[in-house]
Amino acid sequence: MQRSRYYLWVILILLFVGARFIAPVPSLSAQSFAQASSLVPTGEVASVSPLIARSQLVGNADPQLRLSLSINLSLRSTTALKHYLQELYTPGSYLYHHYLHPAVFAALYGPGAQDVQQVTDYQRGQGFRVTHTVPGQQVIDFSGSVVQAERAFGVQIHTYRARDGRVFYANGNAPRVPLLLRPLMLNISGLSNGVVRTHPPLHIGEITKSRSPRTLNCPGPGSSGLKYLTPAQFASAYNFTSAYNTSLHGEGQSIALFELDTYTASDIGNYQACYDQHAPTRINTQLIDGGPAVQSSGGLEVDLDMQTLLGMLPGLANLFVYEAPNTSTGYNDEWMRILSDDIPIVSTSWGLCEPDLSATDIAAEQQLFIQASTQGQTLLAASGDNGAYDCGDGTLAVDDPASNPYMTGVGGTHLTINNTNTYNSESAWSNAPSGTAGSGGGISQLWSMPSYQSGPGVINSFSSGLPCHATGVQHCREVPDIAMNADPNIGYVVYCTISAAGCSSTSPFIEVGGTSAAAPMWAAVIALADQYALAHGKYNLGFLNPMLYTLFASNTLYSHAFHDITSGTNLYYPATAGYDMATGMGTPNAYGFITAAVSLPGQRNVPGNTRWYLAEGHVGNHFQEWLTLENPSISSLAHVVVNYLLRGRASFSQSLTLSPSTRSTINVNDVMRVSNSSNVGQDVSLYITSDIPIVAERPIYFTFLGNTSGGSDIVGQTHTSMHFIFANGETLPGYYTFITALNPLGQPTATITVSYFSGGAMIGQASMTIPAGQRNTLVANNTLPVGKQFYIQVDSTQPVVVERPLYFRTSISGVANLVQGGSSVQGVTPTTS
Repeated sequence: MQRSRYYLWVILILLFVGARFIAPVPSLSAQSFAQASSLVPTGEVASVSPLIARSQLVGNADPQLRLSLSINLSLRSTTALKHYLQELYTPGSYLYHHYLHPAVFAALYGPGAQDVQQVTDYQRGQGFRVTHTVPGQQVIDFSGSVVQAERAFGVQIHTYRARDGRVFYANGNAPRVPLLLRPLMLNISGLSNGVVRTHPPLHIGEITKSRSPRTLNCPGPGSSGLKYLTPAQFASAYNFTSAYNTSLHGEGQSIALFELDTYTASDIGNYQACYDQHAPTRINTQLIDGGPAVQSSGGLEVDLDMQTLLGMLPGLANLFVYEAPNTSTGYNDEWMRILSDDIPIVSTSWGLCEPDLSATDIAAEQQLFIQASTQGQTLLAASGDNGAYDCGDGTLAVDDPASNPYMTGVGGTHLTINNTNTYNSESAWSNAPSGTAGSGGGISQLWSMPSYQSGPGVINSFSSGLPCHATGVQHCREVPDIAMNADPNIGYVVYCTISAAGCSSTSPFIEVGGTSAAAPMWAAVIALADQYALAHGKYNLGFLNPMLYTLFASNTLYSHAFHDITSGTNLYYPATAGYDMATGMGTPNAYGFITAAVSLPGQRNVPGNTRWYLAEGHVGNHFQEWLTLENPSISSLAHVVVNYLLRGRASFSQSLTLSPSTRSTINVNDVMRVSNSSNVGQDVSLYITSDIPIVAERPIYFTFLGNTSGGSDIVGQTHTSMHFIFANGETLPGYYTFITALNPLGQPTATITVSYFSGGAMIGQASMTIPAGQRNTLVANNTLPVGKQFYIQVDSTQPVVVERPLYFRTSISGVANLVQGGSSVQGVTPTTS
């Protein structure tokens, strides 16, 4: 996958909105915090809701109204984070798919403990109650009254009436905090309840006729005439069945659903009785901030999401259902919890048209999705059901979060199947020409086009850089990325008794459409792909978009993995060959997609080698030597041979096997049968071979000459040479300089000449011979007088490996009366020998 300057652009935006200074923030006392707004300069930390400009002022908010608030903190080390992300999704990089655990992300890039303390001290100093904070996490929750918020942030909170008649409260001006805190804080949420995320409209039709009557009157196979298909029919049409036939059913996989309403447990149980009879899935419901206060029409959304996954993944291990209040604070907290729990695949069908988001809402959300990508979480979002007019007011707009560059936006199609339930064709979904429903898609007003978004049709007659104010010749991001059936006339079977959603307990089976179903359908495909990847020694797919567009760029892989949708519209944008803003790059041939995605080149370029040389080594005489070997492969055994090359004695070898992703340590003293306390020592060099790349190091601990204690560790050399240079050698009082060399197995005897230079002239020279498969040592102190400092040149008649051990016991003015220890370094070699 090609990476680009897109990540740099993202980081620059984050830095612009919530810049962090490198210098630590000085501490403020509680008293000075309480007086900060009047004593120190302040800066804006959040924006005013765009809804205010389209609403009517009603009056002042109740000053005693309790507010649930949250602060999004800025990430640290954003330059390093940008680099890590580039490497993370670059095939061949050592960091490729080397996802970070949430705790590691927090330690490297999350807000520091001091930062969190500064902000919470300020909040408490203003009289707020801090309700949730975790060092390293991006979100801090707190609560207080309207009057406290107005005083702390310098705002006036009013009530407004929206165009649809809904009354909400909101801050009429941007909140401000002391400049000292401004770099730490990216956004404040909860000062307004005007932003309410919705699920795309769900088109409900009652299933009145059953094909296979049972106790639950489970609907049997459907058709276009019946306006629904069963999970088995969708599985056949989209070729899930080939995955099932290779024992892929979702075993071992976990999926999270982001929800802002709640489901009815008996609905799920009754659906499973029809379409998921083995029911191995553990359903884990996570209530965030207490969960939704009451069940509303959005409960059908949750039922749909859950039942779609349960119907398509008969072996799914875990389904996590996260439910939060539909507030800005609930939204932040739910995403933060999903990031903390690190569920590999996340599907959401809750969104908002882009123009309803403030600039700081956008920046705060972007940070959350960047963390998800760094952790290797796949994010999928329904693109909306209002076609090209996501705000529902006749203007072109797209849906957030589907438009976010770190989210994979999922649009909708109309599916046609054959009599055998196999795939026939698809078209872009809409009820054109007179309707208002269709696959969400179009041009983002927030994001320029990321570099990964390329391929046939991406730049088309509709493409533009104007809506997002892109610079130069750049275009804006286009949505969706992919699609799946969403037409309610080819609906999904759902069991629903939620009266607030228009469901009935007397006719609980209904057919439902919308991109709300397409997103979890794609989540099911990704779960099978992750299962397949892990079974083949690879990694979870993580952030999908770079990989998706890489598939798209290959005619062979694309035709294997996707159906190209070339007819229909989403009320404005037509489906065309290649990419289009109605169906993205198309819909999946599920098993074809799974095998194609996992077949892409992407093995980590680990810094290993199949040959390692360690010239220095000694056992006995108070020397303890170890050999540490690592197998960085996640799937392959390493078959290793360690050859022990001795001075004046024949070599011998030892074989061992390293399991994938493991290290092994060999006690060289034990192998040589020489105790570290023995008065008789033995020099030993090591030559290691492996059938796959590994890494070899040699730790050694010593008491040299009975009075100089220390230790050293060195990574082995990977090639031989005939010429070496060492910049440092010393025979000052207390210094001992050695030259150790090994001659690999199977070579002629090597003659080695060591030359010592100082002041532009050679001050000494010595030589030694080394038979094949042995080692030898020269002592510079035996050639040069005391008091010399020099560099060393080594020349050999055969390719060899050379190290320079050096031991010291001395005093250094201004440092210590006694400095002691030792080290060993590898020689610098020419690029060619």
